[in-house]
Amino acid sequence: LREIERGIIDQTDRQLDDTVFGKVTKEIAKGRYVDILATDANYAMAEYFSHLLFGAQKIANVYNDRDKQLWVALNVEIDHAVIIISKHGEDSHLVKVAGILKKRGVPFIVVTAAKENSLVSLTPLVLFGVIHDSFESLKEIVFYISLKYIFDLIYAVLISGDMERAGQLSDLHCRLFDSRDGDVTL
Repeated sequence: LREIERGIIDQTDRQLDDTVFGKVTKEIAKGRYVDILATDANYAMAEYFSHLLFGAQKIANVYNDRDKQLWVALNVEIDHAVIIISKHGEDSHLVKVAGILKKRGVPFIVVTAAKENSLVSLTPLVLFGVIHDSFESLKEIVFYISLKYIFDLIYAVLISGDMERAGQLSDLHCRLFDSRDGDVTL
């Protein structure tokens, strides 16, 4: 599994388009809010990424409810970064949501594994994770190892602009989280 994981990270890294990755990180960095739309197991990875984003001074919300995803598409402001995670990119509801975002002129990011799919055709901001059909029993693990690497990389870029501030915020969070009475100097 260790060798498979290293291989997945290497493959993910090789297929990342530096120009697109730069545009994606700028889109996420530009505003204060990040809205992530994902379903099923992708939702768990989205929650992980939202946790990281708070450490990068972003307010990150994850929506797995189809109803709320539709409301996000109808109401989100252009200063929010919107990320849609879909392994195959063919979920008809997420495609509908992406179409609404596109019609409204709201830029959005797609994270997927399939090079050609309905979501990819709607935005130039696409990051590709890895999936291997040959590892049928490990297919889910493969995609999530790849997603985790992409999300960790984005986080590292976001905090690299002010590592000192990121460290201070992390330290403060730890002190507040671990304190019993909340008496911590901000």
